[in-house]
Amino acid sequence: MDCSTSTEKQTMEIALPDLNTCEICDQPAHGQHFGALTCRACAAFFRRCHFSKGSGPRCQYLKSDCKPDQRGRWNCKKCRLDRCISRGMKTNNIQYDRDLFRSSETYLKKRLLPSILSERIPATVESALGSPHYICFTKKYTEDDKPITYVDITAFSAKMYDLMLNGQTDHLRLKRLSDLEQLARGLEDYRSLQQRTALTESAFITKEIAVCAWEQNILAVANWLNYSDTIRSLPIELKMDLLQTTWMIWTTLERMAMTAEMRVNRHCGKNQFVVSHENLIDYSRTKADMSWWSRYHFDELQYLFDLKELFFDELVWEIIEIQPDPVELTYLLCSLSFGLAGSRLCEQLQSFLEEFQEALANDLHNYFIKKNKTLYSHRIRQLMKIYDKFVKLRNLRSEKYSVCSILGVYKLNISNPEYFRVAA
Repeated sequence: MDCSTSTEKQTMEIALPDLNTCEICDQPAHGQHFGALTCRACAAFFRRCHFSKGSGPRCQYLKSDCKPDQRGRWNCKKCRLDRCISRGMKTNNIQYDRDLFRSSETYLKKRLLPSILSERIPATVESALGSPHYICFTKKYTEDDKPITYVDITAFSAKMYDLMLNGQTDHLRLKRLSDLEQLARGLEDYRSLQQRTALTESAFITKEIAVCAWEQNILAVANWLNYSDTIRSLPIELKMDLLQTTWMIWTTLERMAMTAEMRVNRHCGKNQFVVSHENLIDYSRTKADMSWWSRYHFDELQYLFDLKELFFDELVWEIIEIQPDPVELTYLLCSLSFGLAGSRLCEQLQSFLEEFQEALANDLHNYFIKKNKTLYSHRIRQLMKIYDKFVKLRNLRSEKYSVCSILGVYKLNISNPEYFRVAA
């Protein structure tokens, strides 16, 4: 027994790779990621591929044996992913809860979350036939089964095209900053407009309020994207595609982060969510007019549109615990917005975003070094925990949106549906 154990240990020692080299790109390694010794860039690449819902990539040169160059740069996404898998990187090695210390309150929230999110359709007769707490789980028909409302945002879309084409940002003051720092400055400028006192509670959400919120959010992301020199250099068609597929995800996470900050500063309550610079909602009091986009009433849709779940309130508390600074939050916004929208984009824009996200990862590394945060791996894990939980909660929302489509809940036509390709 002792001899065989000794032999096994020797074999393992011989099989171990160079502890200083990434197994994927042969550049300096950062540590163990998803079951292999890799650098941060290759780990981030594998994570993006895991969460992408698009079809598998194809070899750029149709050989399936591409290699990285001397600087560790890959030109072929498929061959890079194949090497990741061959080196033992697995999706089940993605860890969602890596922090060791938790308060009892956080622990209880984690225990309760699965039961809340996986709540099953009620089996009682009154619920199945239409209770005030849940949607009536039968498709609702009318004599005239046509869309209720047509929303025309053609003029607004033309305005966004002009904004993305010409930009309205003072680029001189941003010239010496990295792309990540430029976008962080854009985020800070946007958040500086937030009214930190005297927020007005919106107790009833009308069509006008909803459409105005769409326009404000799209405008905010258009201005934010224009802070990056690299993004501004893209052709206008690609910039518009990027805007249309990222604004929903970006504003969802940014508003969660702002709500977290406002709760810490006691400018809003634990049961409230800051939906704009001027307005907040209270989960227990706010209702909405749904007659302009659905034949169901608000009370019928409460199961599918629970406000706490709709605004990812569980994640707000995670952000309060971590409290990311503007640069860290910007990195999260970029990772989620560009990563989750990637599968909906053309191949040219997907390729650009792959390279851009690697550049942002390097910018984050340099930012930590500049701030003398040399041991920042724990901080990265905390940020990625938010990333992972956002994806999980968003996927649960997507399942409910699919139920809505099956039941014919949506009855709305929009002049520019390309702005709503990615529902968050």
